[in-house]
Amino acid sequence: MSTTWTRRSFMSAAAAAGVGGLMLPYGVGMLRDDAEAQMQPLGVRFDAAPFPLGVASGDPTADSVILQTRLSDAPFDLDAPWGTVPEDVEVEWVVAEDARLRRVVARGTVGSSSATGHAVHVDVTGLEPGRVYWYRFAALGATSRIGRTRTAGIAPLQQLRIAYLSCQSFPHGYFTAYQNLLQEDVDVVFHLGDYMYEYGEGGYGDLRSSPPVDQVFSLNSYRVRYAAYRGDPWLRACHARFPFITTWDDHEIDNNWAGETPENTTDVGNATPVAYAERRFNAFQAYHENLPIRPAPDRNAVNAPDYQIYRQFVFGDLLDLSVLDTRQYRTDQPCENPLTGGEQFVVARCAEQDDPDATMLGATQKDWLFGNLSTSTTAWRCIAQQVMVSQLRTLGLPAEVPDGGAGNLYFNIDQWDGYRVERQALLDHLADNAIPDTVVLTGDIHSHWVFDLTRDFDDAGAPSVGTEFVGTSVTSPGFEQVGGNEPVRSDAYLHNRHLKWFEGTRKGYAIIEFTPDGVTNTYRVVDTVEEDRSGVSTLAAFHVPRGGTVEQVAGDSANPLGTA
Repeated sequence: MSTTWTRRSFMSAAAAAGVGGLMLPYGVGMLRDDAEAQMQPLGVRFDAAPFPLGVASGDPTADSVILQTRLSDAPFDLDAPWGTVPEDVEVEWVVAEDARLRRVVARGTVGSSSATGHAVHVDVTGLEPGRVYWYRFAALGATSRIGRTRTAGIAPLQQLRIAYLSCQSFPHGYFTAYQNLLQEDVDVVFHLGDYMYEYGEGGYGDLRSSPPVDQVFSLNSYRVRYAAYRGDPWLRACHARFPFITTWDDHEIDNNWAGETPENTTDVGNATPVAYAERRFNAFQAYHENLPIRPAPDRNAVNAPDYQIYRQFVFGDLLDLSVLDTRQYRTDQPCENPLTGGEQFVVARCAEQDDPDATMLGATQKDWLFGNLSTSTTAWRCIAQQVMVSQLRTLGLPAEVPDGGAGNLYFNIDQWDGYRVERQALLDHLADNAIPDTVVLTGDIHSHWVFDLTRDFDDAGAPSVGTEFVGTSVTSPGFEQVGGNEPVRSDAYLHNRHLKWFEGTRKGYAIIEFTPDGVTNTYRVVDTVEEDRSGVSTLAAFHVPRGGTVEQVAGDSANPLGTA
């Protein structure tokens, strides 16, 4: 009798046998074949060594793109995540105009070292704008899979299609969003943060396990955790098909981290400033090693390692994109939850929210962003970032939180609601300088939202200065944990007239299409994340005409009280 293993049956059998994590490849010396044999029921299938984690491209410009891979034959070995790969290896790379790599346009060699986890980054320059290219790596007598990438277009540019997504908790389900994204025609993929989660086993989700079993602090433990995520075949296939532009949120480092302030000082990696600085650098380096991104972290910074990942991309005369880092330079979150005394969800209005010294961006990044917005000459400006910009007031969710008075509770001050002065400066900058046609793309909150951005969220008649589209998660749980859509929808619509639309339980991705005349944002949702294959459908779509405000063009559940 044959047996088909699913994630649920595998985990149930492990629990029944009383071995739990011991069945999973968390140990030292686990080679690729052994690791894959034990992780395959959880959806991990590697490419052949020494390129088990596949290939990726990213940060496209009109004439260049970054190519990335990482060598290993034992990606889950905590002592040496590169396995038996020699200490130093020369890696060949090639870029061509065709999928068979016959019309070669660039090639070369680059060194890889165990000191950087045998990660490889190649900045390929001299390419043609708006072109598709194919590429491949070779080392140690083997070749990687062939990847596909695309450079940014130049003026005049008539269309740009971008997929964006965030928040892919491996323990909460399969990455079926990526399975379906493979069938889409997009130019680039934005990942807005929470590419991986740092928690230990049982800390957040339990449908499938991601090694190592403990919360990650050391450099090698971060490397192993990324290997589990890149072991998902759909994620790996999307990296091989599309160029990515990425930024982190909190979980790539530590939940709710704020600059040099960790979530707590009870975890060993957060216990002292020195320990936390070391943890931050480990996370920064692992992030760079595993993603196709240009700069590398600077370990020589005093006390707190620095890694500038905010950056600008220009797509012809159509789009000016500013990618933000809302974690590394921010001050600590304000206020306390009136029920728990802790930070984050549902807080009463506090004076710290209006502290003029509180910052989400830091002075240098703020000046850089404002300068980008002021000097842009493209049809559209886009800010790709992590946490909700728009005000989100609540009557009190969850219900047991005491009401501080109508409109006096804020849902989440980890968002820009905790940094009201700096948010006001951003909105005023857009309004006072008559900066038109600005769109914000946001992740983090595991749900869909559409907002009019105004300089006064409490004035239902205030003119719009932009539109914010918030996309749902790949797998991470949303408002199904507090009763689903309806209690949240009725509460949010009542207290936030600038909110156009909300949906809080479906998973997937969004596609935003820019043209000279307008922007169309389409929310695509998968049927399930509980199996490793799933269908996809359109949940809703919105259009912003050039010089106009957002309107819904497909789907339902619009805010009946919202702005016209």
